[in-house]
Amino acid sequence: MNCRGHCGASGMAAEPMSAQAAPVPLRILMVEDNANDAELLRAYLAEAARDGAEVLHARSLAEGLRLLQSHDVQLTLLDLDLPDSTGFHTLERMRAAAAGPVIVISGNAHPSLVEEVLKRRAYDVIPKNELNAATLRRILRLAALQHEAGRALRSTEDRFRALLENSNEALVLLDTDGRVEYASASMRRVLGFESAEALGRNGLSFVHAEDRAAVLKTFLRLRASPGASVTRRVRFLHKDGSLRLLESSLVNRLDDADVAAIVCNYRDLTREEDHRARFDATFEHAAIGLAHVGLEGRILLANRRLCEMFGYAREELVGRAVRELSHPEDIDSTTALRAQLRAGAIPQFTTRKRYLRRDGTTLWVQLSVSMQRHADGRPQYDIAAFQDVSEMVRAEEQLRASEARLRAIIGAEPECVKLLDAEGRLLDMNPAGLAMIEADGMEVVAGHCVYNLVTPAYRDAFRALTERVCRGERGSLEFEVVGLQGTRRWLETHAVPLRDEASGKTLLLGITRDVTSRKSAEFAAQRLRRMYAALSATNEAILKTADDDALYRRVCELLVEHGGLKLAAVRLVDRATGWIEPI
Repeated sequence: MNCRGHCGASGMAAEPMSAQAAPVPLRILMVEDNANDAELLRAYLAEAARDGAEVLHARSLAEGLRLLQSHDVQLTLLDLDLPDSTGFHTLERMRAAAAGPVIVISGNAHPSLVEEVLKRRAYDVIPKNELNAATLRRILRLAALQHEAGRALRSTEDRFRALLENSNEALVLLDTDGRVEYASASMRRVLGFESAEALGRNGLSFVHAEDRAAVLKTFLRLRASPGASVTRRVRFLHKDGSLRLLESSLVNRLDDADVAAIVCNYRDLTREEDHRARFDATFEHAAIGLAHVGLEGRILLANRRLCEMFGYAREELVGRAVRELSHPEDIDSTTALRAQLRAGAIPQFTTRKRYLRRDGTTLWVQLSVSMQRHADGRPQYDIAAFQDVSEMVRAEEQLRASEARLRAIIGAEPECVKLLDAEGRLLDMNPAGLAMIEADGMEVVAGHCVYNLVTPAYRDAFRALTERVCRGERGSLEFEVVGLQGTRRWLETHAVPLRDEASGKTLLLGITRDVTSRKSAEFAAQRLRRMYAALSATNEAILKTADDDALYRRVCELLVEHGGLKLAAVRLVDRATGWIEPI
């Protein structure tokens, strides 16, 4: 019957060998069919294992093997002669199943037996007549040390295996002929092959045909140099037929007895190389000039467009100081900004400055600069973007000149030129217009509504005209205004819509002239016409009317009709008294 439990000093199988409650470090399998020997061995163990040990007791080989399968046993004490097995066969079966040391406890201490037992990888042989607590204590201490070392080694092996199996790099061992002796599980991730598929194949069979000659030459040179290493970028064939660019690092460890192979590490650079190729293409074919500029101010890298902008070949531009390319008047225009950039005060800056092309002509550039830094934050190099804005600068200069000419023309224009918004607010007006409304300067009336300057009789008509024009129509109007100094004027305006690109609104652009003189002449002529009409009608009435009273009434009617009067009356002066008498 199996006696499983903790051996203690009392010899009872179920009692602990130590009073400590903490888990004991060793689990010992005792395979002994003799009850007396087993009891004696348990007593010695109780004395030897002062820190405690769990003892499993098996009385046959079969029972011992079952316990090894179901328990983590660190040390096995084995009697070679058991009911179901005897001699070396017992040791061989037990040694094959045990993970920890196997110590043979034998009543036969013959030297030949000891030699044979040790050949079969027993940890030690202890004759039963030499068995005591001291001997077991030594054995237990060595077994404990071996157990800890083994556990650490297994842990290291497990971690190493996990790294190999989950790494993005494939590890391959090649023999002296270049055949695959080992391939990590990452082989599938890198080239699509399972490890078993790679074993026994020549490593060159995975290499692209165009690269095989060079790889073979490298392999042969490496094989002839123990301890040497080499790293190359090589094209490999994936299992799906596609190409993979791998960084291949090979080390010759053929002379290392523990390795005896050429160790190869393969890292897939395909995606990295694709990204690099895309970046290089983007950098090279960008529509603006791009450059990397070193901390000393020299161009480290320049793209095609930058070379075209400055008129230099790439080999002439790279290595040249940026200051050499700057316009003399703009050499130091970015010095302060670059200092702030390197100090980390600003992340980037954008400015406009002049450079000189190779032919000496001026190149206007919109310059944007940021900085590439090392991992620790130290400046590494500037990343500069150069946009040719020469045409834009010329257009701006021409526009400014045109605006200046137009403003000069408008300023000299004798008639009023004004801009109003849809609410009648004055946005701009030339000097002639300011004089018409008696304003000392634009700052006095800018942003003010002009409706209050228009006399009430024409105010609504002027407001309606402004709103129609700001909706896109054209119009004209004669109206009367009262200036800021009280002067009344008659004005005639012609207005058209003007789109303001900045605000997206439609404004009124008006040309207005002072027609006060013309209107005065028209009023005077109108009065004369009425007067002449009244006189002509009066003469006709005198000739046709004989009765004085009827004549007088007719004259009054003519004055109201032609004279623009609402009421008219005729009075006679009494010559004798001087009184005015009604008729």
